[in-house]
Amino acid sequence: MPIPLLAGAPPPPAIILITDPLAGYSYILDTAQKIARRSVMPRGGAVGPPMNFPLAQDTPPAPPRSVPGKSQPQFKTEDLGTQFMEGLSVHGRRTTVTYRVGSIGNDREIANVAEIWSNTELGLMILRDRSDPRTGETVTKLENVSRAQPDPRLFQPPPDYKIVDVTTAQ
Repeated sequence: MPIPLLAGAPPPPAIILITDPLAGYSYILDTAQKIARRSVMPRGGAVGPPMNFPLAQDTPPAPPRSVPGKSQPQFKTEDLGTQFMEGLSVHGRRTTVTYRVGSIGNDREIANVAEIWSNTELGLMILRDRSDPRTGETVTKLENVSRAQPDPRLFQPPPDYKIVDVTTAQ
């Protein structure tokens, strides 16, 4: 839920992360001060998927703590096969976590369902649909996938930002 803004108050600052594994830099943009903090990315190895797009191995969030002496949640995983989404071959999996009555202080059974569709070639999650009776449904979907080479300017801070190099402890 967004935080309400007071009339006349400036909007809260946004923090933006840019990673450029080919150039070997990552930037954290401070939009309030127009500063780009540049860090050297570690070298040595394949580049993983973006942090916000987990692979097919993505697991449901950690379950709430069980009440001592109560039953543990039941996990069930189903293979959903392969299909095409956004022009890509994706493999799906559905994980259901069921909490029995009283296991976490609940007065009825709770079933959380997460469906995840991923493309292993690109290492990207294309669709994640999570359903929890306590919080509702959350859908995350990657759309308009383009395999064309991106514009290099997308990996640079805006020209009006001051670049500050950040050193990291070794």
